[in-house]
Amino acid sequence: MRRLLASRARRVSRFGGLAALCLVGCSGQEDWQVETQPVSGSLRINDTIPENAVVTLHPQGGPIDVRKSKPWGKVQSDGTFTLQTYEQHDGAPPGTYALTVVWRKNPAVMGSPDQLGGAYDEVRESQWTVSVEEGREELAPIAIEGVELIRGEGRLMAPPDEPRSR
Repeated sequence: MRRLLASRARRVSRFGGLAALCLVGCSGQEDWQVETQPVSGSLRINDTIPENAVVTLHPQGGPIDVRKSKPWGKVQSDGTFTLQTYEQHDGAPPGTYALTVVWRKNPAVMGSPDQLGGAYDEVRESQWTVSVEEGREELAPIAIEGVELIRGEGRLMAPPDEPRSR
């Protein structure tokens, strides 16, 4: 009986130690975040407002944090966007970024085609370099002109009753 109680006490002790380690490890969960500042901008494509287009900033010279976060924003009905990195409207850390744009035909549908045909979604080919500087909260307006928009619906899979094309 003594051995059984001693064995249980050791297991409880080990569990308590593991729980304490978890609490210590979890207590600094936001230590990986870096300071951000409010940043907003505006986007027009072919002189129209690309509502729901997503603008993403890709850090140049290495990631901004251990999770490789990227500031991003969704274009609103007035053509403006507000960046967020960790939480809504928190902005972006100061630094230099390549900017990309994706404008999904239907942003609520996974795999919806980019109306820009992916032309502005490649970081290495980005036409825009933006700097987020302390005290400057507005990016220069971005205008994309002469773009032929892709209007197809697109789909990832054929419905079950249709044969798949090969």
